[in-house]
Amino acid sequence: MRNPFELVIRLWRENFSAPGYRRMVAYRRLTATILFMVAGGSALLSFHSNDAQIVVYASRVEAGAVISKEQLELRTIPRDLVPDDAVLLIDDAADRITTAHGSPGQPVSSLQLLGTEMVAAFENSPDPQSELKHTMVPVKLAEPDIIPLLFHGDTVNIVSTHDADSDPLVIATGGRIVGVGSESMQNSETVLILLSERDAHSVASASLSLPLTVVLTGARADGEGEIESGLDN
Repeated sequence: MRNPFELVIRLWRENFSAPGYRRMVAYRRLTATILFMVAGGSALLSFHSNDAQIVVYASRVEAGAVISKEQLELRTIPRDLVPDDAVLLIDDAADRITTAHGSPGQPVSSLQLLGTEMVAAFENSPDPQSELKHTMVPVKLAEPDIIPLLFHGDTVNIVSTHDADSDPLVIATGGRIVGVGSESMQNSETVLILLSERDAHSVASASLSLPLTVVLTGARADGEGEIESGLDN
């Protein structure tokens, strides 16, 4: 059996050393092969360059929860399908608070993430010695038309009523809006409100049987007047 290296040398001499037509054909074939390989490599690189990695939820995450790295993963999708608000790095979403529920495989939206420093700022108490603990509770409004009027940081009272003829029932006061529903959220009727733990428990309990609404208070309400949603079921 001949040595493959010797065979290559022989073919080279026969095709490229010989003058005339045979050498010209060999050069053309070699050039075509090189061009084909370059085109194939370029197409392969172009295919991969059209993909992008985004952060998606690896497990279910509840609204108001702090997201851990274990609940996130990277997923490759075509670049033209990447949402404008997509999170591209796991570190940009880890240890932040989500204002909406997340399901496995769902892209993480930067519009639904709060930094812990924002929540800490909302927790500032007039009394520096206060040990009052705060937590967030999602509140589904009986009439969600008020949601576009609410902004992050608004101070609100949560109220309800037993029926149309009864006086309003104040469930909690001094809540801070940290997340509002939007068309991109799974539940556009829900707002995320920061309250003391005691008030948060009262609101969560009341939401099981009563329609809830919010009344805007604080500095912004002084300039715009009180805004409240309806209580109709």
